[in-house]
Amino acid sequence: SKATPDATNEHEKAPSSTPTDTSSNEVAAIDLALLDQMVVGDAELKKELVETFLESSKTTIDILENAQTSDEKWVKMAHKLKGSAAAMGMNQLSSLAAAAELSGIADGRDKHLALIQTEYERVLNTLKSRV
Repeated sequence: SKATPDATNEHEKAPSSTPTDTSSNEVAAIDLALLDQMVVGDAELKKELVETFLESSKTTIDILENAQTSDEKWVKMAHKLKGSAAAMGMNQLSSLAAAAELSGIADGRDKHLALIQTEYERVLNTLKSRV
């Protein structure tokens, strides 16, 4: 009986030094260590990778934003974004794209798209300030 009150107040009691919330505000937009590992200190390669990702992902998100996008195309574009984001260390964006790929076909496109757009903005801001 003691576990029930603790579980109910879990979010209120969580100490700030050990965040348990995994919302996009708590998770890094980009695993910069992974990105650095991929390019092995080559700043020019890093710039090229980032530019390629930005061009590709912008096109992909534009297709997802198009209300006329077929279910098949939606799944394909969400899958593409999932993989490219994961490869670049953008784990939260990849997870959101995975969720869109799996459940965004019949309904929920707007919800998935809004989450992807918000996280994509975080990625862009991180890239502008840190890369």
